Amino acid sequence: MDMPEFPYHPDPISDNTFVQSADTCECCGWATGLIYNGPIRYTSHKQPVKKLCPLCIADGSAAATFNVTFCDELVGEEVAPGIKDVIMKRNPGFPAWRLTKWLTHCGDACRFKGPYGWRGLRELDNLELVDSLRDNHDSDFEDDEWELVSSSLHRDRGGATAMVFECRHCGQLVGYVDEL
Repeated sequence: MDMPEFPYHPDPISDNTFVQSADTCECCGWATGLIYNGPIRYTSHKQPVKKLCPLCIADGSAAATFNVTFCDELVGEEVAPGIKDVIMKRNPGFPAWRLTKWLTHCGDACRFKGPYGWRGLRELDNLELVDSLRDNHDSDFEDDEWELVSSSLHRDRGGATAMVFECRHCGQLVGYVDEL
């Protein structure tokens, strides 16, 4: 199966948003070889759906059939309702510890780059990103507190992870800290 294009989530296999599986999609009934492994948020009380293929997410049929969304909220600048609809209903979310936030910049939703630990953030060497991580956190950190939190960030282990996004227009990196 060819992966549909997700402009806001260009590589959903690398972060395990879609995983290899012989299971059939509960929406279309096809076994596409990939099953969604990200968040599914129910907008009405229905039977939980667990197995969705990339095609049914991309064309919006999964969201329409099961009355679900794949993201909890957009954070940042205001975006057009059509963009919000794409992020919530036709774009895969990503595995996260808590609520899935999709960041915005330049009046558009950003492109998800992936989860990062402290080592990956240091390699990016981007002070604007660090400021964004601090600004988008639930707590106001003093410098010494931020050093403690940021040094505990891990890409794949429990605790805290930096979710990093890139503006599709200006290239600025933004992010938030997702933690247990």
